[in-house]
Amino acid sequence: MYRKIIKIADKTYVITLPLAWLSKYNLQKGDELNLQENSNELTITAAVKNNRQFISVSIESLDDRVIRWLLSALHKSGYDEIELFYNNTQQLQLVNELLKDLFTGFTITEKTEKRLVISAIVEEQQEQFDNSFRRAFRVTIEMADETAAKIKQRDYNFQQTKKLELLNNQLTNFCQRILNKHRIIEYKKANFLYVILWNLEKICDNYKYICNHFEQQDDKDKQISQEIISLFEKVNSFFSLYYDLYYNFSLEKLTHISKQQEIIKNELINFKARNHSEMFLFNICSQILTQTADFSASIIVLNK
Repeated sequence: MYRKIIKIADKTYVITLPLAWLSKYNLQKGDELNLQENSNELTITAAVKNNRQFISVSIESLDDRVIRWLLSALHKSGYDEIELFYNNTQQLQLVNELLKDLFTGFTITEKTEKRLVISAIVEEQQEQFDNSFRRAFRVTIEMADETAAKIKQRDYNFQQTKKLELLNNQLTNFCQRILNKHRIIEYKKANFLYVILWNLEKICDNYKYICNHFEQQDDKDKQISQEIISLFEKVNSFFSLYYDLYYNFSLEKLTHISKQQEIIKNELINFKARNHSEMFLFNICSQILTQTADFSASIIVLNK
């Protein structure tokens, strides 16, 4: 979309705004707009006035996994009211589960035998983003440390530990929703922040997989060496270094972290698994190490 610059006084230049955009956000003469300059870009943002986003979808023919993906995507996209046409009680139970575990501030506001509407009853505040983002990092660190400690102590009751992964999902989804719904930082940097949140959720998933694995194994299959436990703890410490890097960035610190990654990677390469559980933990450690290092480029952009 292009607009010509109009000169109306010696030092006053204006452009016209699209009528459809003004109508969509109910903007009137005298309303304020936020202008954000970024290199050769000028972003114009309107304060949303009661502009609740609505969508209607059918989940009648979808399986559970696709329903989870669909509703998570709609929530993250910023929809405030989602009308669902469902087919059976199992689908209804799944929606209730997602509302409890994932959709902060949402509830069922309308319901019939084959139709329901889930709505945001609490308006998320942009100011909540920073605290929620930090908390998502801290929850992941907490789950990493708790998982390693329990395995070291041969305590395989992870019921409470796995609740931290659900909390991580809530926090990362909430932050992604704010990024999509509100322009809280310049557009280009928001993309990199979204990548960090996406990766943070995936890293926390790995700790859930570890918990699930050891809960399901027989006692003889839970016997693992101190060597792999030590490697697991080093990988967790490596993840914590990125938390510190995000809030206290320097290229020198990142250089040190990169060297630490090589040291841990070499130890993993030289590790010889003795049973299925050690191999499983080895694979997860390798994955977490790689996923954590993937934070690097995004954190650099956010600090430049």
